[in-house]
Amino acid sequence: AGIWGLFFYYFFATRQVGLKTTITTFFLTQLGVFIIFGLLHSLNFFYIFTEMAFPLSIIGYIFGVGVTEEFTKIIPLAILQRRSREPMLPQTMVYYGLMAGIAFGVFEGVQYQTTINVQADYTTAFVLNIARLTSLPFLHAVWCGIAGYYIGMAGLYPRYRKALWFLAIAVPATLHGLYDSFAGVAYIFSLLVGFCSVLLLMAYMRRSGKLREKLRQN
Repeated sequence: AGIWGLFFYYFFATRQVGLKTTITTFFLTQLGVFIIFGLLHSLNFFYIFTEMAFPLSIIGYIFGVGVTEEFTKIIPLAILQRRSREPMLPQTMVYYGLMAGIAFGVFEGVQYQTTINVQADYTTAFVLNIARLTSLPFLHAVWCGIAGYYIGMAGLYPRYRKALWFLAIAVPATLHGLYDSFAGVAYIFSLLVGFCSVLLLMAYMRRSGKLREKLRQN
């Protein structure tokens, strides 16, 4: 988490970013995982579809796993934006989204190590541990970074708030769900989804000015 945090700070931090807020966002996400995630997990009906055969499992992974986990991760971002004294730039919210995502990813990685991975053979457990503590937290961060972008735009353009908040959950949840759906069927497609997720976040960052100009004109 520390290494990823330094990486994100170097490449994504803006003038609005503060160390105290970064640490608060990280631990708020951890708190949300303990309190909110467990509750939503037990209430979300769509989780039953994850036990079904592909492609029906896609429904469960998007509307169950994806929506629940991405909603949990953006709660600290919603609190941060609401308490901010000035409008938060989309780039700033991307940064805090990355931090919230890495916090969730690390928690999930440790959880898998102490539950599912301990039941696997040595080689499988080793590979899964490496993935759960390196690439998968990164993907959680990217998906929450995408959500942060939409939340930042919603703060700047209240007229489109509902639509942008919907996208803040729908886009990351769909990417997340598709990644998980194909992981056990054709992992090459999961890698493609992960690659597209990174490209999408980069595209948002590069074209942020053009999108803001279109929203102002409308």
